[in-house]
Amino acid sequence: VDVFYLPFSENWPANLFENYTPSYWADEAFTPQYVHEMKTAFSAFAAHCDEKKWHDTIFQFYLNNKVHFRRKFPGSSAPWVFDEPVNTQDFWALRWYGLLWHSAVDSVGKNTKMWFRGDVSYTQFSRNMLWGIMDIEYIGFNDAQKTRMKHDEQILFGKSYYSEYGSANKIQMPNVQPVIWCLLAWSKGAMGVLPWQTIGKQGSWKAADQNSLFYPHPNGPKPSVRLKAFRRGQQDVEYLTLFCNVYNVSHQVVAAWLQKVTGLKEIAEKSFHNNADVGDFANLDPAGLWEIRYRLGRMLSEKKPAYKRSLVEWESPLFDNKKLPDIGYASVSPIVERYQPDCDDFSPQ
Repeated sequence: VDVFYLPFSENWPANLFENYTPSYWADEAFTPQYVHEMKTAFSAFAAHCDEKKWHDTIFQFYLNNKVHFRRKFPGSSAPWVFDEPVNTQDFWALRWYGLLWHSAVDSVGKNTKMWFRGDVSYTQFSRNMLWGIMDIEYIGFNDAQKTRMKHDEQILFGKSYYSEYGSANKIQMPNVQPVIWCLLAWSKGAMGVLPWQTIGKQGSWKAADQNSLFYPHPNGPKPSVRLKAFRRGQQDVEYLTLFCNVYNVSHQVVAAWLQKVTGLKEIAEKSFHNNADVGDFANLDPAGLWEIRYRLGRMLSEKKPAYKRSLVEWESPLFDNKKLPDIGYASVSPIVERYQPDCDDFSPQ
C-alpha cells in the first residue's frame, strides 16, 4: 500500500464536544485532556506502524471537515474550515494540529512515513503558516502562482511535497485530459494528481456522471475508460521519471523538453476559486502523446534498466520545531477579554 489515510479526525479518538471552548484560535480552545488523548493516540499509531515495519507506506493524518457543514448537520464537529481553508484562523488551526501531530509521532516512528496532509485551494492566503509543518499539500487547481509559492517554500525552507486535485474530464470531453494532467503536474514538480471524487452510483450507468471513475457492479467495481486514461498518464510519468534516472538528466531539463514538444498549457477558468473543476487544455493531440511515449520507451529499452518497485524514494520532510518560519505571532497586550465567535456550544444534536 503506497498511501494510507488514517482514521483520525478532530473528534476522534478524543471527544471534541467535551473539550472545546469556542474561540477563533485553536491554541486557546482545547483542554489539556484533549491534547493528551490526541497525542497518545498519534504516538500509538506511529509505534504500531514502526513495529510492523511498514516503512514504505505513507500514512496521512488529514482533517477534511468544515465548520459550515453544521448548517445542515449539527453533529458535525469542525470548529474551523479544515478542508480548503480560507481564513487565518483556519490555517492557524491546521498549524496547531500539525504541531501536535509532529510532537507525538516524530520521536516514535522515526522509520515510518507519518505525514501531516492538507487539501488547500487558497494557497496564497496561507503565506508561510504551514511551512515546515504540512508534509504534503494537495493543491486545488494548481496555477503558476501556487506552483511558485510551493517552489519558494522548498528553496527557502526545505523538503515538502504537493499534489494536485480536481475533477476528471466530463464524459463527452476527450479522454486525453487525465493523461495531460498527469504530465503537466509532474512537470511542475507535483508528486501526483487526485480526482476529488471517483465513486459512481447505480444511476451512473445510464446518466453521464463526471465523478464516476468506478462503476458499481454486483461482482465488484468496474473501471471507467477515464480511469484507464489516468493509468496511462501514470505510466507516462513513470517513463519520464525512469528516463531521468537512467540517463542522469535533471527533472527540470526533461520537464522543459516536455513543454517544448507538447506546447500544452492549462487554460480553464474556475467558476469559483475552491471549486474542484477540471482543467482544460489547448493543443490536445493523442498522436503527439503516443510519439512521446514511443520515443521514451525506445530509449529506455536500449538501457534495459533493472526493475524497481518504486522509482522515487519519498523521504519524509524534516521537522524541526526550533527552525520553523517566524510567522509574527504576538500575544495581546495589555490583557483584554478575548472576543469569541458567534456559534453554538458545539454540542452534537
